[in-house]
Amino acid sequence: MRLGKKWIVLLATLALLLVAAVPAMAAPRFDTVNVNVENRTGSSVQLKFNGDGDNPAFFVGAEQTLAVEMVPGMYSYRYQACGRTNIGTFIAGSGEPTLVLKKCAGLALSNIVIDNQTGSPFIVTLSGTGGLYGFWVPPGGITVSLPAGGYAFTANACGTSSGTLKASASLDQPLIWTWTCDGVTLAAD
Repeated sequence: MRLGKKWIVLLATLALLLVAAVPAMAAPRFDTVNVNVENRTGSSVQLKFNGDGDNPAFFVGAEQTLAVEMVPGMYSYRYQACGRTNIGTFIAGSGEPTLVLKKCAGLALSNIVIDNQTGSPFIVTLSGTGGLYGFWVPPGGITVSLPAGGYAFTANACGTSSGTLKASASLDQPLIWTWTCDGVTLAAD
């Protein structure tokens, strides 16, 4: 009789496992589609989707086309570029649809060489019409591109310093921003 009870328990357990497995096997499986995201904004963006399937988020570099796999359906999306939050809707359907993040209207960039002659690295932050930026400047310096416009800056080079900077896109050459412990100078090369 003991063997009979063991068989009953074993059969009941198997029946429960099968009952539990049926919904998992019968669950709908979604096919995915490849979506190309083409970033023409001029800056890197974090693109967030909200929709019927997953709610993915992707990092898309400036001037990069990223191929992503998504569940078909209607999505709303948003990303920060051009000094504002951009929103829209997108259908991930059959084929390989492309979502184009449009170039920022009137976005003019200024190239700035930050020439660090202080002998030590420092951090400079700029805040203005083009946004908020922070740069770690090693000895020797770096070259950066910023949206043209006026900026207030602070830096910890040779103590704390602050001031204003006009980043112009009309110059054919970069703006040279030289930092020494004696002061800061700006000049077009």
